[in-house]
Amino acid sequence: MKRMLGILFLSLVLLANSQARILETIDAIVNNELILSGEVDARIILSARQSDQFVVENNIMSLPNSVYQELRPQVLEQMIDELLLFQAIRETLSAEELTMIREDTLRKTDIAMEQYKRRFDSAAELQREQNRRNMTWEEIRQATYQEIYNDNIRKVIITKIINRRVEKPTEEELREFSKQFEDNPPTGEITIQQIQLNVPENADAATEQAIRQKAQEIVLRARGGDPFDFLVYTFSQHEASRLQRGMLPPFKKGALMKEFDPVFDMEIGEISDPIRTPKAYHIVRVVYKDSLEARIFEMKQRRELNEWLKELRSQANIQRRESRAPSSILPQ
Repeated sequence: MKRMLGILFLSLVLLANSQARILETIDAIVNNELILSGEVDARIILSARQSDQFVVENNIMSLPNSVYQELRPQVLEQMIDELLLFQAIRETLSAEELTMIREDTLRKTDIAMEQYKRRFDSAAELQREQNRRNMTWEEIRQATYQEIYNDNIRKVIITKIINRRVEKPTEEELREFSKQFEDNPPTGEITIQQIQLNVPENADAATEQAIRQKAQEIVLRARGGDPFDFLVYTFSQHEASRLQRGMLPPFKKGALMKEFDPVFDMEIGEISDPIRTPKAYHIVRVVYKDSLEARIFEMKQRRELNEWLKELRSQANIQRRESRAPSSILPQ
């Protein structure tokens, strides 16, 4: 009996120590969802490595304590914001849409890592760069994935939520901000993504028709919600721009072939009909227009996004736990 009581007592002590350890690894609770100290420390390590200012091993103790104490609250608040945004998105999107975002992020990460690898002439040169940054291939990929995922979430939030709260610039705003940009006026340049389907020289009517029909099908998929980056990677036959997600350098009207001039009348985010040039069909998505209207609208978007985030914070149940010492456990 005494032995059984002893075992029971020991079990309760171990359970209490285990629960205490779990509580010690929590940095914040945001609407009943946890941010663990190990997760924060892992993000700190990643941020420090990306900055190239410190040689950081896979151990938070290798980071100077003063730097650690400065980074920790900044990283924690950033992770709280990210979690609040993700919680809001979960309430806005369906499970299928969330899956599409994750799949799109994986595709973009694959493209980005392929571009990264192409910067180096050999595997040995790539390994030297990884050694210099003190990051493994998987850590670089993880950081790239997180950056792309956050960007995807931000775009969805702007499209689904923020744009509904932002009015187009008024005439008064245009007059007011035109003075503000006198030293740096809009260039009138446009930034686009393109999918290029090449047409063989001397193609017969049947070949021409087949390529045009394929281009029209891609347009329908893009307008129907398929990620444009994925369509670029899958279909574009212009290798240089395909590896840049279809992005072309900003250009002014008349700088490219005249067939591209109507693109300047399109709205940001709009998908063009197939554009026939002498050698190819092009499907174009307008990414940005450096106009006064676009600059003002972008400023209003940022302001509204910050205000919306403040609203989320004010409505959220956020509990922060004081954590001065590095976590002894990092996520694997």
